[in-house]
Amino acid sequence: MKLINPFFVIILFLFLTISCRKDEELDQSTIPEDIVYVSGQHTYGASSAAVIWKNGVATNLTDGTNHARANSVFVSGKDVYAAGYEQIGTMLMPILWKNGQPTTLSDVGNPGTAHKVVVVGSDVYVVGHELNGTIQVGKVWKNGIASNYTDAVYYTILRSIKVIGNDVYVGGTSNTSSKSRAEYWKNGVKIFATSESEYAAGISMDVSGSDVYLAGYKSNGTKNVATYWKNGQEVALTDGTNTAFLSDICIVGNDVYAVGYEYNTDNRSVAKLWKNGIVTNLSDGTNSNITSKIIVVNNEVYIAGYEQFSTYSVATFWKNGVAKKVGDPSTSSLGVGIFVNQ
Repeated sequence: MKLINPFFVIILFLFLTISCRKDEELDQSTIPEDIVYVSGQHTYGASSAAVIWKNGVATNLTDGTNHARANSVFVSGKDVYAAGYEQIGTMLMPILWKNGQPTTLSDVGNPGTAHKVVVVGSDVYVVGHELNGTIQVGKVWKNGIASNYTDAVYYTILRSIKVIGNDVYVGGTSNTSSKSRAEYWKNGVKIFATSESEYAAGISMDVSGSDVYLAGYKSNGTKNVATYWKNGQEVALTDGTNTAFLSDICIVGNDVYAVGYEYNTDNRSVAKLWKNGIVTNLSDGTNSNITSKIIVVNNEVYIAGYEQFSTYSVATFWKNGVAKKVGDPSTSSLGVGIFVNQ
């Protein structure tokens, strides 16, 4: 049975939450060329560095001495934020970078990971998780001040956040060794969770008006099915023949965009984009490809991810279905987060 515990899908999902922006209609003749930021990781031998690529030019956030990764990137004005982790001593610690300067979000002794950063006005929100004693606790840091999202029995990882006015929505997964639930909260109150009899995970979320979308996967007993929930109602995007996952979801007007991947009969992952349930393959299955985040800007669709070759992977983004490599093929790299600025 090919089931994957959410805690061990971090390369695939650390991904975690929405980079979706709704833009007003603009005169296309006045729009300058987009600036594409991709966050992720370079691998150097036995270690790795957190990195941001700006239009394909890499800037390392760490020096490669310790394991590190930038899971999310967000640009506000002239400030570039990234969220992820760096190994400090023997522990991975959640880190927020602002213009390359790191801030550790939790105390030494409480390891964890930051999965997503968003900036709303002057407020900086980061979601992730932290090990507190023997329990994995979901965390929301607002301007560095932490709030806990936890369950006495379940481990909790928060991967996504959406802030609308005074309302803060967060989505993620709570699990034990044998159970896993996709969940979301509004202003600290749990609104939705899949049944304990199911095995599911929440990876990303978006909110449009009164509609809340949570994307991830659900087991059918033998395979994981790419799935999202709209106001708690399940929508399966794959038929369960092959293992599949959703890694991000983005709502623009009446359109529902989702990205993920599905394994083929050769056990290679095929990168996929769904728009209103209609699927487009972003790769041909020759090599494994993983998608992690999507952002839609002025009807242009940008997706972050990577392509896996025999001994290395290369950070990649797709613009309207066309792949562009940003990672250096001489070192293995992963594309995890994406932001597009003008």
